[in-house]
Amino acid sequence: MFPFASRVPLQDRRNYILDAVAGAYYGFFLGFSAPFVPVILKRLEATPFEMGLSLAAPFLSLVVAFPFYRFLKGFRALDLVTIPTFFSRFCVAFIGLSSTTRWILAFFVVAQFVESLGLAAYTRVLKEMYTPQGRGLAMGLVRFFIAGAMIAGSAMGGLLMDQGHFFLPFLLAGISGSVSSFGFWHMFPRDRSPLFSPVSIGPRDILRTLAGSEAFFWLNVTVLFFGFGNLLVVGSLPTMLVDRFHITNASLGYLNGLTSLLQMGSYVAIGALLGRIGGTRGLLVGMAAGVANPLVFYFAPRLEWLAIPFALTGVMNASFDLCWPVLVLTMAPETEIGVFASVYTLHMGMRGLVAMFTANLALPQLGTGFFFGLGGTLMVLGLAVGWLLLDKWESPVSNPTA
Repeated sequence: MFPFASRVPLQDRRNYILDAVAGAYYGFFLGFSAPFVPVILKRLEATPFEMGLSLAAPFLSLVVAFPFYRFLKGFRALDLVTIPTFFSRFCVAFIGLSSTTRWILAFFVVAQFVESLGLAAYTRVLKEMYTPQGRGLAMGLVRFFIAGAMIAGSAMGGLLMDQGHFFLPFLLAGISGSVSSFGFWHMFPRDRSPLFSPVSIGPRDILRTLAGSEAFFWLNVTVLFFGFGNLLVVGSLPTMLVDRFHITNASLGYLNGLTSLLQMGSYVAIGALLGRIGGTRGLLVGMAAGVANPLVFYFAPRLEWLAIPFALTGVMNASFDLCWPVLVLTMAPETEIGVFASVYTLHMGMRGLVAMFTANLALPQLGTGFFFGLGGTLMVLGLAVGWLLLDKWESPVSNPTA
């Protein structure tokens, strides 16, 4: 029996197994590559703009992709998630052959841009993959496998790089990423794969969704404060790690492995709790876990102390990853799930672009301490708003027996 399959509703088990296997390969893809690129660029003395672009790359397509979605209408959503990423993920392999910031950045940005491009289509696929009763648990268990593979990938990747095998981790990342896309492509038979039906959104749609759903409005306000603050910290972190702690690849791999370890456990725990506490409180759990991170980062006297915020980041990441699609699915009318998801991801993308470029372009003048302080203040404000106004945006709790 496949691990944890007995805990998933019978009608969800096939998709859960396919999702989990693809997720494990995706975890290796991330673990072998993502933690190292910004730090490598910093060591190569990348410009503030290049650093900002490397960290903003995952958010770029969330902002600029919407005008192109209309050309994708009628395509199968599963194809849009998997076929482009089959090729773009393999691009990461060429980072290991690059010695200049320009080429490293080019391959990394392409991979991250295409990855984010399929997020709207993934939300449509996710609705068909699992039943409402099994969705939260299955998503948590799949991400358990992703995080486990990330632990192994980041630890091995750091060791290989410090031993002089710079190319190998990125080659393994590219291969693992392509295998993940190919495996996920088999989620549905061709005639059952849902169609991607994008909706062109503009300022009116953004205002309409926020005005029409009080819960969705306060979700976005809460995440605006907390998420923007957290991203200011994330955008400043590579500079601190290199300039202040002179971190090695192996240490960076171990710290990211710790994040993945806590993320792995949190996926299972929070995924199992979602049916009882709802997505809103699940999100607040993650926010509470990460709210003190900027303070610990700033005052850490030694590298070992960074284990605390890296571990708590795992809890926070799992919470956000699991809860936002669940909240969108519960807050949006059936016919407007795509619109609500698009508005949320557009908000996510704009937040990421502004935070990453602001932090890195202003770092030489203001320093990391300023952005840790500002980011921490905004995170506290976001958590306070979310908790104090909980009754205005709390999502319904699903009934596991329904």
